[in-house]
Amino acid sequence: MNYIDVSVIICCYNSAKRLPTTLEYLAKQKVKDQLTWEIILVDNNSTDTTAEVALVEWKKHNNNTSFKIVKEPIPGLSNARKKGVEESTGKYLLFCDDDNWLSENYVQLAWDNMKQHPEWIMLGGKGEAVFEGQRPNWFDKYSTNYAVGEQKHRMLGNKKVLYLYGAGIVICRSFFTLLEAINFKSLLSDRKGKELTSGGDTEYCFITMLLNLQVGVSNDLTFKHFIPKGRETFTYLKRWHYGFGKTRIYFEIYRAIIRGESKPVNKTLKIPYWYDQWLYRLKQIKSYFPKILWIKENEENFEYILEYKRLRGELAKRMEIKNNLLECYTTIETYREKGLEYLKNTTLK
Repeated sequence: MNYIDVSVIICCYNSAKRLPTTLEYLAKQKVKDQLTWEIILVDNNSTDTTAEVALVEWKKHNNNTSFKIVKEPIPGLSNARKKGVEESTGKYLLFCDDDNWLSENYVQLAWDNMKQHPEWIMLGGKGEAVFEGQRPNWFDKYSTNYAVGEQKHRMLGNKKVLYLYGAGIVICRSFFTLLEAINFKSLLSDRKGKELTSGGDTEYCFITMLLNLQVGVSNDLTFKHFIPKGRETFTYLKRWHYGFGKTRIYFEIYRAIIRGESKPVNKTLKIPYWYDQWLYRLKQIKSYFPKILWIKENEENFEYILEYKRLRGELAKRMEIKNNLLECYTTIETYREKGLEYLKNTTLK
């Protein structure tokens, strides 16, 4: 296949109201004449007029950039992204959410950064919040939950790592070829429709850590993230953190393997370590419960309340997959073994 430089992939579910501004910003992209790019819009089982609106709005801009609409009937962000990858022809894939307004040089800078840093498999940018309603006082503390602000390194063991936002992320096509080679299947229940349980973007980052691949971030790569009324409420944030809790068990396993820990079993009780952890989390929830009954829902207590929500989500997921935890551990170990073997003979980029 003859590949172009960049494919912008927009995954949509009932996006008719959000798309006009998103497409307007894409139509204003300033790229050099030699850079070739396209837009792939994936309609992921929408029940509104997403596809029709997208076509009408794009035609308004008289932009000759290739614009293609494809359907993915199976719900779920991972399915939509997979469809976008299959339909695209770019060497680098830029995932733009339907509420992301990319700065006018985003596509060009994405290409420039990836060419200047051939060691990077993924690249993240910097989001800026645009509120339909009022900006809450607590927002800055939790802005990263909304893909807003600088993406900073964190410590995992003795390593500095990056967990990139899915919004505006740029990924080498060769990374998806690698995922196919190792028969990667996400362990997570990715976002579907209005569900708030996700984490597929973070799982991609964990795969790069497993295989010692590098990712990067550029604060010059900026976008505006539109936050509609309802999403800026603490009620919404609580639902979100319950979803975060449901992914935490899987990320614990990834971290354990990356740190080089052996398959976890509690030798004293002769039970799986993850069951042991379930008992520990249950005790934590019990300790939180009395205070939750009378605590005031103010900014001073937000983190306490959110941790309680995360614990409840994690406990629910542990119960759901209690018989498959060690299988998950083995699956991730297999991804690492197959991936490292694949990379012996293949250079990504």
